[in-house]
Amino acid sequence: VITKLRVERYASALKRGDWMVNGETIIFDEDGNLAQGQHRLAAVVLSGVSLSSYVVRGIPREAFKTVDTGRARSVPDVFGIMGEKNTHSLASAVRTIEYLTNGSMASKELFTATRAEEVVNEHPTVRYWCMKFAGKKTLKSHFPTASIGVFTLAAELFGSELIEDFTDELDSGAGLEVGNPALTLRN
Repeated sequence: VITKLRVERYASALKRGDWMVNGETIIFDEDGNLAQGQHRLAAVVLSGVSLSSYVVRGIPREAFKTVDTGRARSVPDVFGIMGEKNTHSLASAVRTIEYLTNGSMASKELFTATRAEEVVNEHPTVRYWCMKFAGKKTLKSHFPTASIGVFTLAAELFGSELIEDFTDELDSGAGLEVGNPALTLRN
């Protein structure tokens, strides 16, 4: 069964030049039927961009039921393999940054690990904000991890000190007066 969202994700990666040969094969069974690779080939048609791949022919028809039975690797999984910390928060934050800076990413399913890594490299302080967020109980319990992306961009635009003060006020709530934006958000 072809999943439209997966085809769109792959087509988007092809258009951006994110696709690379990674050892995954396109498989045809012993009768010449396509057993593996439908989404990649549909993405080629949708994007108009070709790809290189290994092709395996002649597998037994019965082998199809053993293909793709594992869980797909997620962006947080890839971040963990790369040695990043706070991988789920980091993935959420970079999706937010991508959306706010490029107006793209209607769905997290369209966000590839390659693009996520590029966003981290373009906004390296996102790692710091993920660490800060992880250490603040009130922030973690009251704000979605996607807000880390907002804090990162705000710090880039307005300076880290201002956003540090704001997030500290937001977390502690101590001494905030009526009208203070941190108090308003806390309430």
